[in-house]
Amino acid sequence: MDNSMLRLRPTDEPLNILCVDDEEGILKSLKRLFHRESFGVLTATSGESGLALLKQMGNIGLILSDQRMPGMSGVVFLEAARALAPHVPRMIMTGYADMESISDAMNRGDLLRYLHKPWDDDELRLAVHDGLRRYRATAWGPFCPGPLRRCRSGGEGCSGSPSCTRSHAGTGTPAGGTARRHGVDS
Repeated sequence: MDNSMLRLRPTDEPLNILCVDDEEGILKSLKRLFHRESFGVLTATSGESGLALLKQMGNIGLILSDQRMPGMSGVVFLEAARALAPHVPRMIMTGYADMESISDAMNRGDLLRYLHKPWDDDELRLAVHDGLRRYRATAWGPFCPGPLRRCRSGGEGCSGSPSCTRSHAGTGTPAGGTARRHGVDS
């Protein structure tokens, strides 16, 4: 079995987000912000410990990292995380204007989102929920009859599976079930 990618198949375990920041106060704030959510919050104080958690845990649906950390920057950490779990969306936060490396990472497709510190709680919650929705749509796609994604013809909610029986208006392309079965709001 190829160990280069983690968690090739979704589990029934509740999802976690992995937050990586060298400042413990930031990690505590993130745990407080998300304590009532339906997902758990795992924390790491360095890129190295974040990668160790990513290798150890099989139910991470989003990675949120600070950019400026000693030893390993957020961009370098998220590139390594992408190699381990390419289907897990990655977001970066920074209070600094280190835009060149972040822009490069965004352009390569390594990052889903860039967020400013200090963050707006509502904006961060929405970004995390969007990232988890994207994770469910892409990571569950091959194993789920109706993830939230577009089919080859552009129809919403289609897995593109040959077993689909509905057709999109005017396209004749099959469509799949709904994302609500999996707790994903459309």
